Amino acid sequence: MRALISLSSKGDSLDPLKNVLERVSFANKILKVSDVFKTQDRTEHLPGFFFSCSAAIETDMTAFEFLQFLMEARGQVEAIINCDLVDFEGEISRTPQLTLPHPEAHLKSFVIIPLSEMSPQWQHPVLKRSAEELAKEAYWTGWGSFFTEGKTLLDF
Repeated sequence: MRALISLSSKGDSLDPLKNVLERVSFANKILKVSDVFKTQDRTEHLPGFFFSCSAAIETDMTAFEFLQFLMEARGQVEAIINCDLVDFEGEISRTPQLTLPHPEAHLKSFVIIPLSEMSPQWQHPVLKRSAEELAKEAYWTGWGSFFTEGKTLLDF
């Protein structure tokens, strides 16, 4: 099964993102990772900058098992980090434990823009629109910029 995830960490180090991806790779195969972007929260709930990226993961787990695994990996990293399961094989799920696709991924520039960079043709299972289209709508001046243009966390 193929999962698409979004990772964002607050601070001036890429280490939290690398650490989560390393933990995810213990039981899964990382297929692709987007460039890393330096972004900021448009709502200013958490002022300051973040590092954000997306990754495509191959897993033998169910969507719920993978989400639990991802949350455990996040819990092992001592940093402010956000990990979202954006998509799981196009599955649509609305339960108290799991909502797929992620209900706000298409609205968050720090999620959809890195996802679009990595996989522009990905189709949102509910909206039936590509990541590229959704990223254009989520873009706002000042959202962020390439931090590692042409490189991913797998290249460091």
